[in-house]
Amino acid sequence: MLLFSVSSLHNNDLALISQFPLKHDLVMMAAGVAFWSFLGVEAMTHLASEFKNAKKDLLPAMLIGTVIVGLVYLACTALLLIVPSNDSLAMVGVFNQLLGGYGAHVIGILGLAGGLASVNVYTASVAKLTWSFSHDGVLPAYFSKVNRHLVPTRALSVMLIIMAMVLIITFVTRQNLEDIIAWCNGVFVIIYLAAMFAAIKLLDKKYLPLILISCLFCLMLAWGIGWRMIYAFFLLAITAPLLWWQYGYQKIRKHQIA
Repeated sequence: MLLFSVSSLHNNDLALISQFPLKHDLVMMAAGVAFWSFLGVEAMTHLASEFKNAKKDLLPAMLIGTVIVGLVYLACTALLLIVPSNDSLAMVGVFNQLLGGYGAHVIGILGLAGGLASVNVYTASVAKLTWSFSHDGVLPAYFSKVNRHLVPTRALSVMLIIMAMVLIITFVTRQNLEDIIAWCNGVFVIIYLAAMFAAIKLLDKKYLPLILISCLFCLMLAWGIGWRMIYAFFLLAITAPLLWWQYGYQKIRKHQIA
């Protein structure tokens, strides 16, 4: 992808790209898609136990992966601006021109490989996170069981069932991908904003400027998402009381046992 974009890029193309008019609504839509593309990068931290040396390998793996993905997105954007295409799937049309008609095959293979990799990582990390919450008493103890390979089977099974239900409901109701991305972004905006508020209390004051910049970025994304943030607030209104009740129940139970 990077090679194609670099080989196709010329000075005239750079001048042409700089002349594209900036439209606020389209810029915010693109920013939302870019944000969505990087969602869950922190999920790797829940798989730290799978690394032989997490302190040495985890952070470089996350940083290298983030940089590579960012470069690929920039390369794709450059290709779409440089190579004109009237295809309904623009990237397929671009690769059809570059490879002589095999664009659908290339994008299909890349999309399938990337999708499977992302789903595997996210599913495993969410299952580990659910197990961790269960172990800490935030979620019911039902999810704390692991098999002989230390895989949280109950948490994994429940996550897979939920994911299947979401896919079925999305297909049956014919939801717009743009709306789904915005709803997902809204949820993560609240999560990341809450994490920044926690960081203000937990981290050293020297990190305060970075925390404030991150908060500002989250607020800008929330503004760009607009009315679709209602979905995130709706989920927050449902889950927060339940989690608070479960956490309080576990504290009372531990106190009684002690």
